[in-house]
Amino acid sequence: MHIYPTLLEEHGKHETLNFPLRVHSVDSSVETEEKIYCHWHSEIELLYIRKGNAVLQIKEQQYPIHTGDVILISPGSVHMVNGDHSPFSFTAVVFLPELIHSFTDDRIEAQYISPMINWQFNHSPVFSNNRVIQSCMQQIIQAEQIRGDGYELTVKIRILEILQEIYQYIKDFRTDDITVDERSRLLKAMVVYLHEHENMAVHLEEMAETFHLSKGHLCRFFRDLTKMTIIEYLNYYRISRSIYKLKHTDLSISEIAQQTGFPNISYFNRTFRKYMHQSPGQFRKSI
Repeated sequence: MHIYPTLLEEHGKHETLNFPLRVHSVDSSVETEEKIYCHWHSEIELLYIRKGNAVLQIKEQQYPIHTGDVILISPGSVHMVNGDHSPFSFTAVVFLPELIHSFTDDRIEAQYISPMINWQFNHSPVFSNNRVIQSCMQQIIQAEQIRGDGYELTVKIRILEILQEIYQYIKDFRTDDITVDERSRLLKAMVVYLHEHENMAVHLEEMAETFHLSKGHLCRFFRDLTKMTIIEYLNYYRISRSIYKLKHTDLSISEIAQQTGFPNISYFNRTFRKYMHQSPGQFRKSI
């Protein structure tokens, strides 16, 4: 299992406040099950699958995704990716809505931009075999890499072209019946709770009481929406935090185990090896 640092709410760094966009790519040849665990962010994301097959989950809906697919993920949407046992590569173009918002509440904003940002459509957000969208994504990636004179214009124009192309597919599926997604809000609150208890014992009974649920309901709810048990998710998060500390601090392995909530170094070593296929000491030496 390959760990990607995409947990909880992302707060990515944009190039400038005047051009709030970032592009990042992941290329993995690890022949294990690739996962991007549940997270959300305040930006819009265009996710371009360059190689591989996976299952994308947005809120409670699952969508198969394949090489060449482009996915539009709206701000605040809890999402995750479960891959198969094959290499998986993607590029994410992530930008604040302000990049494409109109300065006034004009017709373009009201009829096109706002509904797409908030995804007010009963339509899959996955767009397959669309050469226009694929070409625009490739041009965005290339422009961002080269960063020649006027590349910001190229990027923004291509994003708007993608949205225009997407609109042609979804315009007949608009719905005005948009309700508050309480299940998504509850999941976010649970994930925040687990992260706040990174370095301490988590008792499911106490957590259930915090959210006014029975222990059984709590566990079923979390597993249904994340495809992981609470303990599996917590261990994953703790290992991701320990990786950061192994890379960026001089703390001993026993100190890192303690700071990331593992009751003893034996359990820490065993859990670390499960996710990273090597011991914490071996990982630190390989950095």
